[in-house]
Amino acid sequence: MSKNIVVEGLDGTGKSTLASALHQNNPSALKFVSEGPATPNEFWRRNAILRELCESKSDVICDRHPAISEHVYGDICRNTGPLIRSHLVIALLEEHSIDRIVYCRSRLSTLKIEARDDDSDREMTELVKKNLMFLHFRYEALMALLKERFEVMEIDALHTDPNKNAKLTTHSLYHSND
Repeated sequence: MSKNIVVEGLDGTGKSTLASALHQNNPSALKFVSEGPATPNEFWRRNAILRELCESKSDVICDRHPAISEHVYGDICRNTGPLIRSHLVIALLEEHSIDRIVYCRSRLSTLKIEARDDDSDREMTELVKKNLMFLHFRYEALMALLKERFEVMEIDALHTDPNKNAKLTTHSLYHSND
């Protein structure tokens, strides 16, 4: 039976590093990278791709889930309100048969959020920096809700070795009592 893992957290919390380390521990797994909030059409396209991957017989490591990212970041990015509410986040996670959510937490004071090279990323980075406290609390509230239905593992990816985190996550996923 395949296992599907989502690695989530604020920008700069080490989630991509952890997702890559998880993939190195399980190279046969499929890796899906979601770029964060998108237009409604792009959001549904990403979910369709992820659904297909999760329906395969392979394990899937998801570096951000489109529904979680949209719920947390969407209204900040578009200034129009969230595209989806928490009940739809839960429904999409269930549809994708998510086994575990690894929530990369960090102390806000230690985050180093930096823009990449293109202008659109620079604008997004400034929005994230400006709204960091709001985004942090949005993640905390959503993760508290998701813990009621899913296994959520919280780690401080910035202050521990990502390879150690990946080994612990992989071990607990494949050796837990199902």
